Amino acid sequence: MVPFDIRRDWLREWRAEFAYTAARAARPNKPLPIASLMRALGAIAHAAWLRCDRWRIDMMGIGPLIVALVAPWIPARRASRIDPLAALRHD
Repeated sequence: MVPFDIRRDWLREWRAEFAYTAARAARPNKPLPIASLMRALGAIAHAAWLRCDRWRIDMMGIGPLIVALVAPWIPARRASRIDPLAALRHD
């Protein structure tokens, strides 16, 4: 879900967050806090936010749309240079 170019940094950041939470919970007579569950859910929300925040052409699906629009335009432009009557006489 996280964009590929920042995925390594995102994983490193969240692993450090979880390690900190686990170290805090490892103290004697201290149960694992509910906040650690909320922190884990925060990783998912953060990944979704990064996905929406980083608008790129390949994420939005505009790349294939551009190709679909340009692909027929090139042969049509080439065909428009030919005189239609000359093409009919040739056949």
